[in-house]
Amino acid sequence: MIRPLLALLLWAVPCVALANGEDEPLPEACGLVPPGEEPLVPVPRRPWERPVQPGEPPLIQRASVEGAVPRRGGIPLPRPRQGALTGKHVYLSAGHGFTYTNTLSRWATQRGTTEQIVEDLVSAESVSQWLIPLLQLAGATVIPIRESDFNPALVSVDDGGPGYAEDGPAGSFSAGGPGFGPLPAKLGDRANPFTLGTSRLMAASSTPTAHAEYRPTLPADGYYNVYVGWTSAATRVQDAHYVVRHQGGESHFRANQQRHGATWVLLGRFYFRAGAPPERCGVQVWNDTQGSGASVSLDAVRFGGGMGLIERQVGT
Repeated sequence: MIRPLLALLLWAVPCVALANGEDEPLPEACGLVPPGEEPLVPVPRRPWERPVQPGEPPLIQRASVEGAVPRRGGIPLPRPRQGALTGKHVYLSAGHGFTYTNTLSRWATQRGTTEQIVEDLVSAESVSQWLIPLLQLAGATVIPIRESDFNPALVSVDDGGPGYAEDGPAGSFSAGGPGFGPLPAKLGDRANPFTLGTSRLMAASSTPTAHAEYRPTLPADGYYNVYVGWTSAATRVQDAHYVVRHQGGESHFRANQQRHGATWVLLGRFYFRAGAPPERCGVQVWNDTQGSGASVSLDAVRFGGGMGLIERQVGT
């Protein structure tokens, strides 16, 4: 076991390239930019997202609601503790993995087997099972490039689709523009699921007067990551009220919808039973806010990690 661990440690050490056998490092050979090329520039800020203001709430935070059903299960994230990374966002890539290779005309790992270890698999497992939980325990919101939920099932509930319902006074809900849509059988390279459909808006209120509900039809009992999506804008609330109703009770969250729209945002990992009633299997979004935002965005909710649907010439 020592030799495989040593191989992993050596792999994790930052690279230092040597020029002509001399002890002179070539820093550019270890970064993202090939030697001699222009450095990468930051990704442009989305025009509808203003700069972060001091004291602005984090993307996701736990909420305590008087009278709520006590939480007796699930793994809500982030934890209700304060940590060194509270309020920070970490974008994390496990690197290697199954990749479509044109020269092979098939899906394959980028590395072979070394010391009985396939590096491409170990990288994803290490990030998902070890690094991500540690970052979350420190308070960070983690956005992984690769899916971190090992549950092979995936169920999405979209606004206007099966399992979606709205409840509230007339005029509380309206069209919200482009949003998540039903996935095609195979996703091409340039497909963006968050432009394939539409979204809804719910008028915000100082007291809860309306809500939307997402009720999935799950294929099996088990733990599922629960992700939510919305459309971000300066007019959205900074404390959108999400309620995950799982086998252990209810877990409440507040989301800053002025940021990180058109993507999946993790609320936590919860245990659900297939066929459970709505009060034990689903997500609600309420319109109560303590801020000045005018609306709550209602788009899609996803349960589980699922399997890949990416099409590369010869199949998924």
